[in-house]
Amino acid sequence: MHLQWYNLDLHIHSVLSPCSTWDMSPKKVLMETRKKSLDMIGITDHHSVRNYPAFCEQGKLCGIRVIPAIEVQTKEEVHLLLYFRTYRQALRFEVEILKNSPSIIDEVSAIKPQCVVNQDDMVIKVEKRLLLFSVDLPLHSVIKLARTYETLVILAHINRPAFSIYSQLGFLPPDIDIDGVEIYNYRNSELLIPHNVGIIYGSDAHDLPAIGRFVTQAWVNEPTWEELRLALRNIGGRLLRRKDDS
Repeated sequence: MHLQWYNLDLHIHSVLSPCSTWDMSPKKVLMETRKKSLDMIGITDHHSVRNYPAFCEQGKLCGIRVIPAIEVQTKEEVHLLLYFRTYRQALRFEVEILKNSPSIIDEVSAIKPQCVVNQDDMVIKVEKRLLLFSVDLPLHSVIKLARTYETLVILAHINRPAFSIYSQLGFLPPDIDIDGVEIYNYRNSELLIPHNVGIIYGSDAHDLPAIGRFVTQAWVNEPTWEELRLALRNIGGRLLRRKDDS
């Protein structure tokens, strides 16, 4: 075993998210990722993981690991980041989530089309069902469902004034079953971070320049889901820190 530092940005949206730009395609994102010296990224589209295969294949060409992930908006409008061991488990979770979601057809021209693409940036499907919604499940139920799969549960951008656990609930439930929290910005966050959970720092990038603006450094054996799980728990000497603490 040889532990070393790896750079991670685990909160990036692709062209499948209606709130992203057209530039967030596999080739362009991975090129920007390599430019920012990142070793592993998470493609965290809203309520869907269907662009993971294209990003994974392009990542292999660039030597960058891509982890299956999804961002869920609960009934309370709390955002959760979920990181899966396998793509198959992520797909099964997506099916269950969509069963508990409104079927809103996106005909609003102001919202960018939601595109499923291949690794060469070619559109293979346009998702008509709007992916920006709250699922009809409360926070604890979404987490309980996620736990039926091998997944890491992270509360997204807890120091943001919207769509965070504190903005929506005003407090952190003492019995909440999470693996960690995400800090969107390095400022004004110390008092919000709960004890005994892992901390990641993500960019929540919806355009290319935002990729890598906040980076997690992981002291691990390799950039994988398994090593991330250990680092969130400080097991075996593994740990996480923000990049500017180096």
